Amino acid sequence: MKTISFPLKDEYPSYYGTYLGYVEKVTDILAFAEAQIAEVRSLFGSLTAVQADFAYAEGKWSAKQLLGHLIDTEKIMLYRALSFARGEQQSLAGFDENAYVANGGFEKRSIADLLEDFELGRRVYLKTISSFGDHTFAHLGKANNYPMSVQAIAYMIPGHVAHHMAVYQTRYLPVLPR
Repeated sequence: MKTISFPLKDEYPSYYGTYLGYVEKVTDILAFAEAQIAEVRSLFGSLTAVQADFAYAEGKWSAKQLLGHLIDTEKIMLYRALSFARGEQQSLAGFDENAYVANGGFEKRSIADLLEDFELGRRVYLKTISSFGDHTFAHLGKANNYPMSVQAIAYMIPGHVAHHMAVYQTRYLPVLPR
């Protein structure tokens, strides 16, 4: 079992705090991240086509778009972790999550396809993070002009999913069409 320490506050931008709050007491972030595969499948897997295209309010993402956002964000953040682990010195670009969702084409995909994409991405996360040497987690890089460490990203990815699963459970599930 690989032990990855929870990041210090100077290792991530303050807006990561929301996501990291969901995982600050997690002692094995890789086991937590692996368990999220089944949790995400459980939450999204039984949606009907109508429910998958449902957004809880005007201007909010549909369930498919939310899942697509999780997939895209995980890929981007994992790229950042890999870049910093390998010693990248260039500041990496930020991204506009709303533009990514608007251009993601998630409405054309099935929930089953999106869930497969999520699981494959999460398996890549698990394999990649597990492959890093212990010294690598303290490596710092810059993205969107903010310093962040590899270990902060390792925690942020599952924390981001936990945040959005909580949003889904409190805002989507109570009003899903039956």
